[in-house]
Amino acid sequence: MSSVGSPHVEETAIIESPIEKVWKSVRPLDFKFLPDVENVEVLASDGDKKQVTLDSVGGLRKIKYKKSTQTVKILEISDINYSITYDLIMAEPAVGFSSAVYTIKLQRVTENSSTFMSWSTDFSNDASQEILQDNKYKKLEGFEALRTYLKKESAEEQKKA
Repeated sequence: MSSVGSPHVEETAIIESPIEKVWKSVRPLDFKFLPDVENVEVLASDGDKKQVTLDSVGGLRKIKYKKSTQTVKILEISDINYSITYDLIMAEPAVGFSSAVYTIKLQRVTENSSTFMSWSTDFSNDASQEILQDNKYKKLEGFEALRTYLKKESAEEQKKA
């Protein structure tokens, strides 16, 4: 007899940059690399605007996209394992599911100094197939946006050198 778990979406990619550079872009959880992110506010865990560090577990990020706003709570950050886990706690307009927990994990690819990136989401059981497919494609677009962002950042660093 098989058990039915919560809907899970995981996509993986090779990012052609060293893990340290990829982690520097992912760790702040500000999604600067996504073109539709307009602004990110770092909030304290009680939702008030306060000066909190970027690595505060329990801290909140209010992410303003072009068409929506989402608030996420950082559940775990590991500089040793290059991973970050966050929970979607609020969305305007409302999303079509009760909850979602996201994890981004990085692994060093020693062959060519690139990075293996895994981006997964565990949804509540009320997430539709359409939501799961949309999440899959948003992750794939996110990988491409991160690649573009890192290439641009690398080119700017080379101009300064």
